[in-house]
Amino acid sequence: MRIMDIDKDTLFHPCDFTNGRYYGMSCYNRKNQSPVLLMMSKSSNPPHWLVVDGYKQMYYLNRADAVDYCKRMGYVKSPR
Repeated sequence: MRIMDIDKDTLFHPCDFTNGRYYGMSCYNRKNQSPVLLMMSKSSNPPHWLVVDGYKQMYYLNRADAVDYCKRMGYVKSPR
């Protein structure tokens, strides 16, 4: 994926990133930047979660911790 081709009209979907090891669960599109991905493992039980944020890949044991990272970084709006 080339970041220079991403503009305000580029929208990715979670299913665009599903692969042999992970299901794409959420995709947070950012203007002029690569999307942030929330992915769930296919093979582990219970599944672990992966957040891909640019060059960073962070692994979490549960969904709540992965979503909390996305909230703290401002990718997910917290309910008021």
